[in-house]
Amino acid sequence: MIPSIVIWDWNGTVLDDLRISLDAVNYILSNRGLPPMDKDTYYEYLDTPIIKFYQKALGTDDVDFPQISLEFNDYYRRNLHRAGLTRGIRNVIAALHEMKIPQMIISASHVSYITSALSQLKLEEYFTKVIAAEDYVAGSKIDRAEKYMSDMKIPKKDRLVIGDTLHDYEMAKRIGARIILLSSGHEGRKKLERTGQTVLDTLNTCDILSL
Repeated sequence: MIPSIVIWDWNGTVLDDLRISLDAVNYILSNRGLPPMDKDTYYEYLDTPIIKFYQKALGTDDVDFPQISLEFNDYYRRNLHRAGLTRGIRNVIAALHEMKIPQMIISASHVSYITSALSQLKLEEYFTKVIAAEDYVAGSKIDRAEKYMSDMKIPKKDRLVIGDTLHDYEMAKRIGARIILLSSGHEGRKKLERTGQTVLDTLNTCDILSL
């Protein structure tokens, strides 16, 4: 079924930033004299709200989240140039644009990171809307998605979310959308398959049209 709108997550879905995000977490751990985390542990610990992730990573409920957010964003901002597009995503986005299917981004990331990267990657023309955070504390994008989609005259069955986390799955459920989950992002195949939804290593346009 051809969707009437495609709602993309940004981090780990469109933008392949897993490595720099993990490096940023290890920067935070190093600042506190703690050993680095590997990718499997990152996948296991990832949670929302994100403070739960840091409580696991630091081994304490007493987390100075504003300070941690500051350190993460400082490292992430300085290293954002290292991130590129997830494999195959440019072709899919361009094909959907050619088919005149509206595409938007809903993200917990800061809007300035997204607009800057879209410009750098020459993707601005493909997205009709970017809904993202206006502060540097990664909040729930579910509320943002629900508020925006409540004003859209698009049947729920015609909405498609493409993401890489359980939070994206929860967002899709809340707005009644179908979903494709990518295992190459921030949560990994093992956790994503528990949703019973389509989980792919790489995305092709035909995956969207045949869902």
